[in-house]
Amino acid sequence: MKINLNEVKNRKELNEIIMSNFQNSFLSQLVLKNIKKTASGFEFKININAFLNNLKEMRREIKMSDNVKNIKTMFIFGGNSPYFSENDKKYVKDTLPKSEIKIIEGAGHNIHIEKENELFETVFLFSKSF
Repeated sequence: MKINLNEVKNRKELNEIIMSNFQNSFLSQLVLKNIKKTASGFEFKININAFLNNLKEMRREIKMSDNVKNIKTMFIFGGNSPYFSENDKKYVKDTLPKSEIKIIEGAGHNIHIEKENELFETVFLFSKSF
């Protein structure tokens, strides 16, 4: 929200502003993909205000039925991801006792980009277990 898209003159300037405001290059690219050029300048493709106003609701815990709790599930995380902790691991195991957690070392949050082959192999092997 601290970036004023109305003041951005061109795509190069937009890229520089976004890259200087985010430490993580993947996050920068995600933000850039959600900004479009219009006749009057740049704007977010998503409703950014609705997103920000509902962030708390999006983070709310989902209550699961016993049927869901007993489904065989796999959670895949990158070993370098800042979005997964030991508390999360415990929560997943407590909430979904039939779940597996697979950590792909050397990957961050964007496993599908950073370790595409390892992710594919992990999903493939899990799917064969049914």
